[in-house]
Amino acid sequence: MGLFGSSNPTGACYFCDGKAVSGENAAHCTNCKNCIVHTDCLKRNGLLKKEGHLIRSDKIKAKCPACGHVGTLARA
Repeated sequence: MGLFGSSNPTGACYFCDGKAVSGENAAHCTNCKNCIVHTDCLKRNGLLKKEGHLIRSDKIKAKCPACGHVGTLARA
């Protein structure tokens, strides 16, 4: 599994403390299990990197701000 899971935990965003729902407006780390971050906050803080591919769709790499784990993001 990638960095962020497909279940929908809710909580306060790691950066802005706003309501975050994983899979809707946010993502959560499957490594440390307790970090939920808005995808916009990930982008603003430089924790997303788009990797382009010619044949397959682009992959989004994300870094968890809490534990530093890097993996793929389901959607951003």
